[in-house]
Amino acid sequence: MKNDMFRVSRPEKSIMVVILFATALLWLFPAYSAIKQSLLFNGFGNYVSVFTTKIAGVTVLKTLINSFIIAFIHSVIVVSTAAISGFAFSKMHFFGKRFLYVLVISFMSVPVTVLIAPLFFTLTKVGMINTRAAVFLPEAALTLPFSVLMMRNFYDSLPTELMESAYIDGAGDFRIFSKIYLPLSSPAVLNLSVLAFMWSFKDYLTPALFTSNPRIMTATLAVSRFKDSLGGTPDNLGRYYASMVIIAFPIIVLFSFFQRYMRSGLTAGAVKG
Repeated sequence: MKNDMFRVSRPEKSIMVVILFATALLWLFPAYSAIKQSLLFNGFGNYVSVFTTKIAGVTVLKTLINSFIIAFIHSVIVVSTAAISGFAFSKMHFFGKRFLYVLVISFMSVPVTVLIAPLFFTLTKVGMINTRAAVFLPEAALTLPFSVLMMRNFYDSLPTELMESAYIDGAGDFRIFSKIYLPLSSPAVLNLSVLAFMWSFKDYLTPALFTSNPRIMTATLAVSRFKDSLGGTPDNLGRYYASMVIIAFPIIVLFSFFQRYMRSGLTAGAVKG
C-alpha cells in the first residue's frame, strides 16, 4: 500500500514528459534567439570582433578571466570553510555549538539589501573597493550559511562510530576530519564546489555595487556595460548578442559536464544509514 503511493501510471509519465519537454523548449528559445541575433550582418565576424576589440574599456576575454578568478577563489573559501564548519557542527562537541549553529543558519533569512550599506562602508574603510576581494569576500559571506547547512547535513549521514574508532587509535580531530570524513564527503564537496563557482560566476549585484574599474569587470557586469557602449545599431547588436553567447557558454558547459556529479552529491547524504 505504501509503495502504491509513489507508483506513477503511464499516462502520468507521459504528461510529465510533455511538461518537461515544453519547459526545455521554453528555456531554449532565448538561447536560440541570442545565437541567431549574434550571427546577423557579420556572421562569425561578430565573435572575432568582441574577442579582439575593447568594449567599454575591456575585452570579453578579460571579463571571463576576471569572473573565473573570482569564482575560483570564492569556491575555495566557501568549500574549505563549510567543510570544516560542517564537520565541527556535526561531529564535535564544544560549548555553545547549538547556539552558534543557529546563529550561522539564521543569516540565511537576512535580505541581501539590508547588508549592502554596511558592506559598502566596511569595504571602503579597509580600501577594498574596486578590487577582486570586494567581490569574492561578500559573495562568500552570503553563501556560507547555506553551504555550512549543506555540509553539516551530509556529515550527519556519516556514522559517528568512525570517529570513536579513530579516537581509540589516538587520532586527533583534524586528522579524523582530513583522513576519514573529508574523503567520504567528496560527493558533497564536489557538488558544493560547482554550486559555489556557478553562484559567483552568475552574480551581478556584488560586482555592480563594489567595482567600477573596467580592469576587474566581471562577465555578468559586462553584459549591461556592453549594451550601453555598443548602442542599438544593427551591426553593434550582432556584436552585443555575440558577447552574451560567449559569456554564457562557459557556465553552460560547466553545468552540463558536472550535472551528474551534482545529482549524486545532492542525494549521497539524503539517506542516513
